[in-house]
Amino acid sequence: MVSATSSMLAKNIRDYQVTYGSRLFNHLSISLSALHYFDASEAQLKAFYASYIDRLSERCEQQETLDPISQQSAALFDDYKKQLTELGIEKTLTKELTRLIPGIVAGGFYAINRLASAISLDDIEEIAASLTCWRIYYLELGAITDSVDQTPTKILRQLAKVMGNFRFPPGNTCDRMKNILTLHDYQANQNQPVEISMEIIADATVKIYQMSGDFTMLHALTGSASLKSLLPYCEDQELALRYFWQAVVVAYLSTGGAPMTSVEKSPLLPWSEIFSFCHQSPNEHLIELCRACHQLDDILPHERCHQVASRQVFLNR
Repeated sequence: MVSATSSMLAKNIRDYQVTYGSRLFNHLSISLSALHYFDASEAQLKAFYASYIDRLSERCEQQETLDPISQQSAALFDDYKKQLTELGIEKTLTKELTRLIPGIVAGGFYAINRLASAISLDDIEEIAASLTCWRIYYLELGAITDSVDQTPTKILRQLAKVMGNFRFPPGNTCDRMKNILTLHDYQANQNQPVEISMEIIADATVKIYQMSGDFTMLHALTGSASLKSLLPYCEDQELALRYFWQAVVVAYLSTGGAPMTSVEKSPLLPWSEIFSFCHQSPNEHLIELCRACHQLDDILPHERCHQVASRQVFLNR
């Protein structure tokens, strides 16, 4: 199964662009990794691949030779591939994450999700491609602020109030995040909780997504599962957690302060049934969300992750 997946990953890197349509990100490698995590069969992996590539934009070598960003990407990819081959995955990641973590929101959590997926498949070329994406879409959110003695969700609700009726200009999630950084009310307010841990991050992101159902916050949730995978490679894990929380704050504000309301508990499906549903689903975000929920479920004392995954399966049947 790994060799079939590796072949599809290589073709994705070689033949298809990182974005398609209206600057949508190519999630093929992330979804293949999630399906692999769910023990999908080779036939199921190939079926998803065949259906997904229809939406992607093919790479054009002639156009890329005239595009400075494409040229930079190619140079970075070759450099990272060389580092990974010579130094190994662990040393390369430890070195690179030290400088990349301040831009952890790169691509609206796309880069961190792609990198964690690549690591899970132990695929050097895909890891190199993921690090390249992180560099190209790097977005630093500024210095870590002082902490405030409030729960994470309370911090978000308070910050959303100071946003007032700010109207975002046209653009995607990444554009909206950049707009947030320019606002005085964001810059002048503290946004860090006193205590920080992987468990606190996981609890907050799943709670925010469950109560808001917001698409941007779905990526924050999948990003938190990816962060769990990357923490062992981070020399300063607390700093990485705080940068990630800062990214969650900016992501939430970029939604305009998506309403968070109480929700009823969803009946729980067996994880095996959730996995089987994902095997047949063409929905990349559903697949990735369910994987993230399963990865975070074992570090939380409640069933919220399981409820979120179960509800999404019910809604998409």
